[in-house]
Amino acid sequence: MALKYAKKWKLFLFLIISILDSFQSVFLAYLLKVFISFAQKPMGNLVGLTLFAISGLIIFSIIGILFQYSFLNLIHDINIKIKEITTDHIVNINDQAKLDTSFMTNDLKQIETSKVVAELKIFNYILKFLTAIITAVIASWFISLIFFIAAIIPALVQNFAGKKISANSKKWEKANSNYTATVTETIDGTTIFSLYNSENSIAKRLIKSAREMEDALQSTNLSKGIANELTSFAAYCFGMIFPFSVGVYLITIGNITLSTFMMIVQLSNNFVNPIVNIFMCVNDIKTTTPIWTKFIKIQKYKRQASDNSSTPVFNNLSLINATIHFDKQTIFQNVNLVIKQGEKILLQAPSGWGKSTLLKVLLGKYKLDSGTYLINGEKANGNWNKDHELFALINQQPFILNDTIEYNITLGQKVTKQELNKAVSKAGLEELIRKKGYQYQVGLGGKNLSGGQNQRIEIARALLKQRQILLADEATSSLDIKLSQKIHAAFLKEFPGTVIEVAHHIAKDEISMFDRQIDLETNNKSN
Repeated sequence: MALKYAKKWKLFLFLIISILDSFQSVFLAYLLKVFISFAQKPMGNLVGLTLFAISGLIIFSIIGILFQYSFLNLIHDINIKIKEITTDHIVNINDQAKLDTSFMTNDLKQIETSKVVAELKIFNYILKFLTAIITAVIASWFISLIFFIAAIIPALVQNFAGKKISANSKKWEKANSNYTATVTETIDGTTIFSLYNSENSIAKRLIKSAREMEDALQSTNLSKGIANELTSFAAYCFGMIFPFSVGVYLITIGNITLSTFMMIVQLSNNFVNPIVNIFMCVNDIKTTTPIWTKFIKIQKYKRQASDNSSTPVFNNLSLINATIHFDKQTIFQNVNLVIKQGEKILLQAPSGWGKSTLLKVLLGKYKLDSGTYLINGEKANGNWNKDHELFALINQQPFILNDTIEYNITLGQKVTKQELNKAVSKAGLEELIRKKGYQYQVGLGGKNLSGGQNQRIEIARALLKQRQILLADEATSSLDIKLSQKIHAAFLKEFPGTVIEVAHHIAKDEISMFDRQIDLETNNKSN
């Protein structure tokens, strides 16, 4: 249940308020009986009775407001907790198990509207049912028993329709995920589509995906709607009309009074309606089954803490006959490499060789299929939690958040102003900071800055962490030669530790900045 993610004291408070709220139907039924009895045989003061009724309604209105606040506050807290768990998974899980965008945007909203809300409503409906049935039994156990038994019939209808709803929900979840991915691809590729005049075909592709998603959603909602209608029919037919017939008969033979029967009829709304609504809520919950199953797997995921307490002093790393495959395709094989502390190394290979994959092997993100990876003579193959603490990384396309310059450099971690200024100075960002300031918003993808400025932000981020090894993945391939030289000078001269850059092309003047150049394609075995 999603309710387990709520704070226990808030659930208890909701229980108390719900119990009080459930007595409103009992109060209204009692008023109906009293007014009918007064109409049949006037006794007492009608004005006083009316004031009593109004006073009671005012009290229950206040309780109702408290109920709404408690209800919505629980939904808020549960949704935040679920998003916290999902966020922790997103930022810590490995690349192979990443969630798609639709899970955070669409699927979690579906859990909120069709599971969290439904569970809380079921909780409230059960209380309303219990207070109504207990009060009715006190008034007349026989007619109450008839109402109760007849109201159970809809359960058979709901059970029959439940499997169909769950099956259609799985199809919708899959179609919705595919649609979200297609939308993202379409938005990202607008320039390419326009360049090759393929807008019409791409639009048809997106519309096809949207149609498949909408068809699946329609099937899910239709099966749920049909189940709800059939459940409502069974509930009103067996839970109201049949008991009414019996009740009218009992009145005609003098077994119960009209006022007592009308009170039970009023209460019967809280036999039938809560049961109908519970079944509808159950159907809503069934639509979230595939999404909730995925979330439970996320919730069970336990990330390992980084072992940064024992990060060793880096002396050397080596690859021996290193080979890696993806989907039975060889990315690279038999790579031999030795790099010592403090060296500035350039690794060159043609585009598509697998240079980025090689860097992820060094980081511990990917594990070799064969061969050996050693750091300081110890096995380090796929040991991300420990070994990534040695590395900083500069990407070809700088990773820039839609936030301030300072946040992009620190990634929200606490650092001293002195440390921040030092990293900014070494990365050559002092002029930008003087003009814009640390709190300048860089825009989505760093659109408010130049390519070189974004690259320097990434360099400042790497320098700030003071890691022992700096990896650069095609760090300047998208920049002009003059800017590329400045960027290389920034991190090669200012970074005190070991630098390993992979590139498929680099100017001769920049090659001279490195201690060694290694051609990965020929796999120089002397290194």
